[in-house]
Amino acid sequence: MVQKIAVLGGGTGSLSAVFGLTDQPGWQDKYDITVYQLGWRLGGKGASGRNRQPNRGDRIEEHGLHIWFGFYENAFATIQKCYEELGRAPGTPLATWDEAFKKHNLIGIEEYVRSVKNRKGQWKHWLFDFPQNGQEPGKDDNCCWIVFGCIRKFLSLGKTEFEKGLAKDPLPDSLIAICQREIGTVPELLGDTLVGELRKIHQQDLQDIEQEKGGIGVLVDTIDGLLQVLGDDVKTHEPKYLEVLHDLLTLALECIQSLPPKFRNSLPDYYRRAILLLELAIVVTLGFWDQKVFLQGFQGVSDIDLREWLGNYGATDTLIYSALTRAVYDLFFAFPQGDTGDQTPTQEGNISARSSLHYMSRAICCYKGAIMWKMQAGMGDVVFTPLYQVLKDRGVKFKFFQKITDLIPSPDLSQIDEITLNEQVTLTAGPDAEYNPLYDVKGLPCWPSEPLYEQIVQGEELREQQINLESYWTPWQDVNKGISLKRGQDFDIVICGISLAALENISDKLIAAKPAWQNMFAKVQTVQTQAMQLWLEPPLEELGWERGPVILDAYVEPFNTWADMAQTLPFENWPADLDPKDVAYFCGPMKDANVIPPPSDHGFPDQESKKVEETAINWIDDNIKHLWSNYNWNMLIDPDNRQEQARFEAQYWRCNIDPTERYVLSLSGTDQYRLKPDESGFSNMYLVGDWVNNTFINIGAIEPTVISGLLASWAISGYPKNITCVLKNPEKSVNY
Repeated sequence: MVQKIAVLGGGTGSLSAVFGLTDQPGWQDKYDITVYQLGWRLGGKGASGRNRQPNRGDRIEEHGLHIWFGFYENAFATIQKCYEELGRAPGTPLATWDEAFKKHNLIGIEEYVRSVKNRKGQWKHWLFDFPQNGQEPGKDDNCCWIVFGCIRKFLSLGKTEFEKGLAKDPLPDSLIAICQREIGTVPELLGDTLVGELRKIHQQDLQDIEQEKGGIGVLVDTIDGLLQVLGDDVKTHEPKYLEVLHDLLTLALECIQSLPPKFRNSLPDYYRRAILLLELAIVVTLGFWDQKVFLQGFQGVSDIDLREWLGNYGATDTLIYSALTRAVYDLFFAFPQGDTGDQTPTQEGNISARSSLHYMSRAICCYKGAIMWKMQAGMGDVVFTPLYQVLKDRGVKFKFFQKITDLIPSPDLSQIDEITLNEQVTLTAGPDAEYNPLYDVKGLPCWPSEPLYEQIVQGEELREQQINLESYWTPWQDVNKGISLKRGQDFDIVICGISLAALENISDKLIAAKPAWQNMFAKVQTVQTQAMQLWLEPPLEELGWERGPVILDAYVEPFNTWADMAQTLPFENWPADLDPKDVAYFCGPMKDANVIPPPSDHGFPDQESKKVEETAINWIDDNIKHLWSNYNWNMLIDPDNRQEQARFEAQYWRCNIDPTERYVLSLSGTDQYRLKPDESGFSNMYLVGDWVNNTFINIGAIEPTVISGLLASWAISGYPKNITCVLKNPEKSVNY
């Protein structure tokens, strides 16, 4: 018997679930799948569109910045298979996955460093150029198991920074003097055998290392050498050597803890940063050791706030409130209600240590090819167009302009009995026709930023009134209300991929029926975000940034993140007389309004958009010169050739305030309240998205969301048989 599956929402989780279900042979004999999507495009928070207005170059307009990390095994495996099946002709735009994604190595954070003399603060660039490797993400199902090799990678960051300082400046006398007490016990701790092993590794005696690198250098090199002796396989480690390693790590941390903050801030940048990185590596290692991460995985890590966790394992305030730590909060918009506080830099925020440490460990220690991969066009073009085309060719049905309004359980509260929805528009081709959502930009099929009005009966009315059919606050009256989908007739199974904040608005009956739903909506929070994109006449180096394309975090709130995205420009379609040479994406959290109004307040989106515009202009005036020393307002591309700040009107900015757009936070203490894909409490409904418990990393990112979809597919069909890092066999889920 063929089961009908209603998929609610066309975001990453939903499409991953559908891809998993339809990737098995003969799926059509088992399932009839329909995706119901609000508005005119797929992608959820990852959706992008093209601006079709005159002199806007079919430019890419994103919800924010989207970058894939090199440890995204399941996401890359899915997209690789998708591109292979799509079979674009060689030479056509983005014909293969590795034309659509390119490696990116250069990452930066911004430090706010106060002068020892006058306490005045100064922003400083801190760049990391992560080496590439010969691996490709998604090409095998071997999960990177975070073992002692992770310690070496963390430690090597500090060691590298320390050696940069040695190459630039002689070791300061003040650094030579520190750790003298601690290193006095090192030979006794090591014993003759280990001393001999380390001499072979470093080709130096400990005394020579001390003369060259000081006491702290002895500790670092000794720890690094001992890690090499031990190797990466925990099962082969000799307990007595592990004890020595633990003692050495503790000695090094005690040494760092003894350094006054003023002393640390007075050091040259390389040495100051080296100590900061070494402290981070040691604290994380000791914490992982205590919580048995190396043997049992990350579920043992306390679900407390990251800063509290670091403090529990000996981190100084210098580390706890450093740019290294703040960058994690910024990366995941980890500010409840979007409140970043008034300080520069902010010390606000909340993020689960379990989720953030797991994610960052994999990002740094487990990447393949490069630490990050940049999409060469919009995420809609690169990800959701191929997924849509392949799934449609497989036989999946897509119904656009479908607004889900209610989910109704059965009388015994065991299943979903009914789904109600509104049709937003009427298609010109008739009630049974399909909406064709894509259009061509330089040979690449793309999603528009507005509906293709020519396919809609009410198209001109929508255009003239500038109606946003994705908005919760739209004044538009849906053309066909109260449509009912019945269990056993229109669907048998529901895959719910509606974003968390939007789901709450249509789940009052489910919330009333299930305490687990009550707890989830009470505890798991979301946050608004904001973004802007700037198209610029000069190339990046002429703006005054000479260090190459970068992705940079931890700068001034709220636009704390900047990425140079010039690689997308060849896939836009600008007139020759405009033709930008660079485009920059900025994003960050957005503070909630004091009162978020009901959908009847149709003016709310414009009000909030105006806030973002004013914030962005002021932010650029106050902060952009630190990044682009040559910048002036007239460098912005403006088809209307306005002057100074008025040119900002031609750029793109957005407030992600809609319930469907709000980012899901990984707050401390909330892991337990997320529902797993097969634990909705209703036997015929499965949950997908960045808000579910995916049993891997509960954090808002592409890989965990893809995993949620694949887990839903597996729960429904037993397929796919293996999900990298999650399912090692069909019987059980194992967290790494």
